[in-house]
Amino acid sequence: MNRTFQVHVQGILGGMSAAIDATLGARRVQPGGYVRTIVVRAGQLNREGMRETLKATLAAITSPLPLVILCYVLGNDVRVDADGALAGEPITIRHDCAFAAICADADARGQEAQLEGTPDRPGLIRMISDVREVLGGMQFVARDEEAGADFDLNESPLLPAGVEPIDKVPNVSAYALHFLTDFFLSTADRTAEPVQVDIINFGIDLLNNPSGPGGMPGVHPGGHQS
Repeated sequence: MNRTFQVHVQGILGGMSAAIDATLGARRVQPGGYVRTIVVRAGQLNREGMRETLKATLAAITSPLPLVILCYVLGNDVRVDADGALAGEPITIRHDCAFAAICADADARGQEAQLEGTPDRPGLIRMISDVREVLGGMQFVARDEEAGADFDLNESPLLPAGVEPIDKVPNVSAYALHFLTDFFLSTADRTAEPVQVDIINFGIDLLNNPSGPGGMPGVHPGGHQS
């Protein structure tokens, strides 16, 4: 198996979804399950993106609330092979990243009922507490059938990293729970089969000697070679 960025991110999101469904899902037989809908979004999201994703999800789903949306938020790459690599050899990278679990609910009795709950609904404060309890410290493992071994989808257990309100969503109260983790990636091994790269030549015009289209200075293609 090629352990790509996609494999790790989708695997972690799948593990988070399975964990919430197994413990808090309303379809399960366990007592107290109340989460009616769990949605996974694999695309990278910023704060505005989480709000728009919540709006789009609410417009698209037919299942009732309470709702949990799981998404990859952002990440940063850090090179960890301190000794470096020769030309073409794989480079080992640690991807430090953040995931979010968006908890959302609605109640016609107002925001206080949405937050604190009622006898027939848990409320967002309990949802936040329960989701943090379920996901905090979790580490997910996948099977590499080609190698005949298991590998960690996230190197570090999920670390709770704060709660953020998502505002400007009509008739719905929502909070994003952030979790930090990391996983390892490596670039392709290019020592066995070097990749043919096209060399593209560009001409750069000086302001006092333009030769671009319309006699304008700038950068323009000058042909290419392999």
